Parts: sequence; C-alpha cells; structure tokens
Amino acid sequence: MRTVDILILFLFCSLSAFSQNYVTDKTASKKALDAFSEFNAAVQKSDTAAERKALLKAIAIEPTFIDAWYRLGELDNIVGNYDRSIDELSHVIGLNDSYRSKTYYLYGMDSWALNRYDSSAEALKRYLTFKDPSHSLRMLANQALQNAQFAALAIKHPVPFNPVSLGDSINDPNSMQYLPTLTVDEKTLIFTRQFKGHEDFYISKKINGKWSKAVPIEALNTANNQGAESISADGNYIFFAACSRPDGYGDCDLYYSYKQGDGSWSKPQNIGDPINTTSWESQPSISPDGKDLYFASGRKGGRGNEDIWVSHLTNNQWGEPVDLDSTINTQFDEHSPFIAPDNQTLYFASNGHPGMGGFDIFFSRKDSNGHWGKPVNLGYPINTKGNDDCLIVNSKGNLAYFSSNRNDKNGNAHLYTFELYDAARPTAVTYVKGQVYDAKSKNSLIANLQLIDLKSGKPVMNVTSAPDGSYLICIPTGKSYAMDAMASGYLFFSENFSPKNNDVDHPYELNIPLKHIDVGSSVVLKNIFFETNKYNLKPESYPELDKMADLMKNNPTLKVEISGHTDNQGTQQYNQTLSEQRAKAVNEYLVKQGIDQTRLTYKGYGQTKPIATNDTDEGRAQNRRTEFTIMAK
Repeated sequence: MRTVDILILFLFCSLSAFSQNYVTDKTASKKALDAFSEFNAAVQKSDTAAERKALLKAIAIEPTFIDAWYRLGELDNIVGNYDRSIDELSHVIGLNDSYRSKTYYLYGMDSWALNRYDSSAEALKRYLTFKDPSHSLRMLANQALQNAQFAALAIKHPVPFNPVSLGDSINDPNSMQYLPTLTVDEKTLIFTRQFKGHEDFYISKKINGKWSKAVPIEALNTANNQGAESISADGNYIFFAACSRPDGYGDCDLYYSYKQGDGSWSKPQNIGDPINTTSWESQPSISPDGKDLYFASGRKGGRGNEDIWVSHLTNNQWGEPVDLDSTINTQFDEHSPFIAPDNQTLYFASNGHPGMGGFDIFFSRKDSNGHWGKPVNLGYPINTKGNDDCLIVNSKGNLAYFSSNRNDKNGNAHLYTFELYDAARPTAVTYVKGQVYDAKSKNSLIANLQLIDLKSGKPVMNVTSAPDGSYLICIPTGKSYAMDAMASGYLFFSENFSPKNNDVDHPYELNIPLKHIDVGSSVVLKNIFFETNKYNLKPESYPELDKMADLMKNNPTLKVEISGHTDNQGTQQYNQTLSEQRAKAVNEYLVKQGIDQTRLTYKGYGQTKPIATNDTDEGRAQNRRTEFTIMAK
C-alpha cells in the first residue's frame, strides 16, 4: 500500500522551503557573522553537526543574534528535536515577534509533534495572518491547523475502543497481517499476509464460533505480490490488486476470480479497461449487491494524488470510473475504501480531512439521492497520530476489523476486532438466500433480484443469481422492503421483508420458483397495500404495480385478470364488495401506466378462495391478497 505521512510531508516542506537563502542580520558583530558563515558552509556539505556547532558559536558570541536562533530552531525541527526547537523559536519571537512568518509555522509543527495541540493551533493561526506564505505552504498550514483543532478536542472526548486480537489462528507472530475482508454471513475471512516482503492471500473459516487456522489460497497466490482483496457478499467473487504482472496495464491493476462448480477459485483475470490504466489502481471494495466497485487510484482526473473512484456494473460491463465528489476526495489523499453491507455507509482513509494527523479513518453515509454526506472522523483513540486505515465492518454493524502493529515488539501488524460505537455503525444487515429455479422443470435459473425500499420506492440492492441459481441479497434492518425476482420468459416473483435489529442473527432462506408466462399461470402480488377495510392504493404499492406494467409492455399480447381476495372476517357481501373495489383500483392504476383496458379484466372473489387457514393472523394475512392470472398470450 502506498501512503504519505503528513508529518513527514510537513517536515520535508520545512526542509526544502526554509533551508535556503540565508540572509543574515547585518547589524550583528563581525565575529558572530563569521560564525554564521561557518554555518552556511556546513549547510552546503549537509553536515548537521557542524551546522549546530556554528550556530551555537554565533549565539554565544552574540545572544541576541536572531538569525542564528531562527536557524537553530529550524534545524532542530528538521531533525526532530521538537522541545529544543520550540525553546529556540521562542527566543526568536521574544526578540522580534514579526521577524519571520515561518517561525510560527515551525513552532506550530513542533507543538503538534509534541501533542501540544492548542499551542500548535495558536501558532498556525498567527502564521496565516502573514501575507508572504506561498499557496502550497498556506494550504499545508490550514490543514495542520484543522488537525490541531480536531486533535485537541478529540483527545478530550475519546470514543470507546477496546481492540482484541483475532488470535494465533489468524495472526502469525513472524509475519504481517492486514487488509481483511469478510463475507456477509461472517463465516469466511480472507486477508493479506506478508512474510519477508512477499504478500499472499490467506483464508480462515469460522467453525463453532472460532476461526480455523488460516491457510494460503494457492489458486490466487503467485510468485509476485498480491493483496488488498474484497470478497463479494455471497463469497463467490473476489477482487484484488496485483502489481507487475505480464497482463498488467501499469503500476498495479485490479483483478478478479470466482468460485467454480467444485468450490475452487478460477484463474484470476485482469478487470481491464476502463477500470485499469497505466496508473496505480488498488484497494477494491465490491458493494454488497456486486454492482458497484470502489477503489483507490492515482489516475488522471482526480482531486489529489490518490482518490477514491467507483465503477458501476451495467449489462455485465464495468462502466467508466467516476471520481467520488469533493465531499469525499480532497486535494490530499484518500484510499482504503470499504462500502458496508448496508450499501449506504462508506469507510475510508484520508489525510485531507481534519484528523489526528497522518491517515485517519472516516465514514460517510449516502442519502436517498445518492449523495455522500460530510465525512465523520472515527475519533481518538481509534485514529492516532500515525497512519490508520484499512477498516472493515461486519454485517451486523457492531464489529470492526482492522490491522495494527501497536502491540507487537517487532513492529509486525496483526488483525484485531473491536466493538464499534453506535454513532459510527452502518445499518445492521440481515440477508436472504436461496435458489431460483424453473417451477416446472426445477432447473436452476439466472435471475435478476431487486430489493426496493417501500417508503421511497427506490432500489436498495440489485443482484444476479449465480449459474447454479443460488443468490444472496443483503437486507438492511429497520425498514420495509419489496423484493422481486425476474428472468426472461417468466412471470416475476415478489416477496416483502420488514427485518428488525434482532433479526440479524436469523437470516431468511427463500427458494424462488419462477413460472413460465403461460395461460393459467398466476402470481400473488405481495407488495400491494391498502388501508384496513379500504381500497385506496398505498404509495408503497407503486413499485410492484410498475413491474407488472413493464411485464405487460414487454409482452404486448398478454391479457390478464386481476383478482382481489379477503379473509373471512366480516360478512360475505362486505368482503365481496371490498375485493372487487381493490381489484378495480389495481386495474385503474395499470391503465394510467399505459396498459390498454382491453387487455385487463378484474374480479373480486371475496373470501371464497383462501390459500391458508383463517384461524390465525398469519393465515388471514395470506388470504388478503391481490393476484394476476394470464388469460391469453
């Protein structure tokens, strides 16, 4: 992984911008100026010890020699003697508080390095009142100021954080473990292990609540390095980065592999154009529905050296990547994206948003219009002054996984997990899985499945079943959803879900038999909703009715009967009338969508055709339904 430590960047700028053109105070004595000339000579030789000796000599000769004090403070800033640098720069300010703007910049960075954030902020504010700083230094100072202000507040208000090692089955003490990825059922963990500079993939399975001994994935590992992987929610696809391969486009490219019929991984393939370029592409994160691929890249068109991009899958083709808007990407660097299982929460690392310094981990939530909200720093001590990144979150939203070397005496990074505090959690997710198949032949089908938020009417997840008919679709908790499955030549299938937070431990299983578009075939419209004892359609019904309208438009010779049904509560006459009115309401909606009335009939059957018992609430709910039946094709 490529990272840039912002502290090193600041110090580099200090070195390159402040260590040139030594114009001295001509009012100093000749002996002091001679000593200062020795300093200049030592600078040309890059002899730090000689530089310090000359400056101390000049100050000993003339204690008020401001140039010598400034250069000494600058020198100690560069070599990391921050306490000493602050003392020397304080002498400069005491002698002349307007002597040089960069005195305050250096003072601010010294204070930041020593965790004196309030002092750092004050010095940087003063620096920015001067008019002479260049645009680049002003940008860095503004960023450092924001970091200092954030850090001062964050340390006073730490967030809950108690990391726990994933244990010996995952972490090898002689290696580095990082970049974890997890299936939505939390039963498969894949990560990158580095041993003696070589990176390979390892996999572990959770058995009886414990991780099995991690083993290499031989089908994916090569003599070259590979890493930064992301596994699909169903565990059938893996996307990863690999560098310097014969089929590569540039520095590092994105590849993918899929599970074969025997459970083995296929030979990795380069994703190709337009995702891969001659630039660096890495750190992929596949969305839970498999339709969006987020990744980091240094390609042209970004806002910083490294930005987060996303490509959308349409008709089995990855589209032109789009740079995430300026809400996420800054003029600095963003990388390590992770799109949570709720498909609405993005975690990423940045050194451009206000933080603790270096790379911090942030999260942003996507609104109903697809716009990303203002990033939120995960806080201290999750984020530290070092580089913090590569965090993922489980489907329940309560556990985060990350890599750190904080507890290893040899500096090796290991995988940890911790309970993520409530405000930083994505929406908890459960899932439904099963098989899609032909209702008559029982043969597996490739179908498109869609999860729709009934309140907004907008799709939340879109997945395609595998060639063997298997599917898995994530369902965020706390809302009501319509789910439908469609395949060419078949009637669509519908279901609805309203999972609660406590449902995450009890995923749904649903096998889906699709019926051919044949005369006599019928479908229960499970997402048609009316007020109790009324026949006015609720807006939540529109997405499903639009699906039915699309079906009829795509099959222009179809003629259907819409039928209404009730339970046995109330009189037969009342139920008969209510069922007819409800069927009529559906008929009228379809006509408004452009379906000719000659292709539609509607009829109420009242309580005469139950499909379940009327002795239970659940049975009565099933009997209260709307169906359509193919009358001609």
